[in-house]
Amino acid sequence: TESRNLGHRLGPLRDRDVVQGLMHRLERQASSRRRRESVRRANVILAASRSRLVARDHRAEEGVVSAVTSDAENLLDRIEGADFSGVDLCVVLDRCQWLWRRARDRFQSGVDAPDTDWLRETRKRVIRLELGLQPLVTIRPGSLRRSVKTLKRVSNPLSDGLDLAMLDLLLEPRVAVSDEDGTMAGIVREVTHRRNRLRRKALRRGSSAFRRRPREVRKRIEGWWNRF
Repeated sequence: TESRNLGHRLGPLRDRDVVQGLMHRLERQASSRRRRESVRRANVILAASRSRLVARDHRAEEGVVSAVTSDAENLLDRIEGADFSGVDLCVVLDRCQWLWRRARDRFQSGVDAPDTDWLRETRKRVIRLELGLQPLVTIRPGSLRRSVKTLKRVSNPLSDGLDLAMLDLLLEPRVAVSDEDGTMAGIVREVTHRRNRLRRKALRRGSSAFRRRPREVRKRIEGWWNRF
């Protein structure tokens, strides 16, 4: 919970810069030369207008970073001082099984056109499972590292899709207000095209990653733990 709170406090600092990063990626991945040129021109305008579009107070940002850094150091001290020698194996296995089931259910429900809320919740569950497995890597380095890497490949398109959804929300009002040459509309179409591709990729990777049933995963981890 404390770690998530730190992430939420840093969120606004990231969100204000993520748009331009997304635009650069859209330019590289555009599906046609015309759309790529539209994105490139919008990038030039965005870069030139950035000082007016985004009001940045670096002193305030430094204050947030400093406060979060202090909290993070306190959290790390508490973690390092914790005694994990008496951790109950069943508690760990129950948690892993529960996390796996929650993530797996998102890809087993037959979602044809996942919306933004589905992407956000699914990404959250996959990342929590990834973080839950990471501390166990030492009991079976090869297999569990591959599992963590696979989960990362599932969460990446989910994260990219959410970022593009944010960009779409920013662009849509501007298309309706002023878009005489169709540049903004072209970018919106490219964003939609890219989001659809990312959704299909996330569903495909997720369905493949979560083929095993939760109880089967639990037994595998328990076996590795007992032989460790």
